[in-house]
Amino acid sequence: MTATLNNTKRVVEKWVAEAVRCEQSPRRAEVRFPFARPATICRGGFEVQAICRDISNHGIGWLQSDCPPKRGKHTMSIWLGNRIMHASVNVFWSRTIGDNWWACGGHLIVSTLDLAKLHMGRRLGDLRNRRKHERLPFCHCFSSVFESNESSALGSSKASEFEDIVPSIVSLDVSTGGMRLVSDEPFGFEGNIVLLQNKSDLQAGPVRGRIVSFFEMENGYYSTGVQFLN
Repeated sequence: MTATLNNTKRVVEKWVAEAVRCEQSPRRAEVRFPFARPATICRGGFEVQAICRDISNHGIGWLQSDCPPKRGKHTMSIWLGNRIMHASVNVFWSRTIGDNWWACGGHLIVSTLDLAKLHMGRRLGDLRNRRKHERLPFCHCFSSVFESNESSALGSSKASEFEDIVPSIVSLDVSTGGMRLVSDEPFGFEGNIVLLQNKSDLQAGPVRGRIVSFFEMENGYYSTGVQFLN
């Protein structure tokens, strides 16, 4: 990461502009909302761990690793707090985004009541996390390195535990204020200052941010919220 660190605002504006263009695509028949929830996808007894990334009134998008889903009907199990909701999903598409991750989308087949429960869970999550900026779906693979470890909730010495770990990191959404990332291994604690590099746009250079939330999701992935710093 050789780029200067004073370009965070410029790079973030570029990411948000890309997300806006994607949302304004003529292919988008419905408004999508960020929906970061752990899930599993199952078909014919074969189950894969997944992360939901967005939801609309008739569709759902998610990320999964190791292998892409086959087209057709699958069963999706979604964690909503301390309960699991089961739904049918008709997979329409999938595309690789690098690092053995696939972005996927399909038609969500649920009752009106269950759809309302899903959207209620989404709204409660936004209220619980006190969202100050509009978030937009944004899926890219990232790498991360430490800049410093100030105010770490578990102490700066703990950061050394991650020095030899190379986690697979992918973004779920972005706003002008920060982004939500998911990884197969933790890459920092709350309070750590990190430099995030979008692997699909190395020329843009890294973005500087502080980890403001971190927890292990029900299916073993790690959710990390980063606040951008200038």
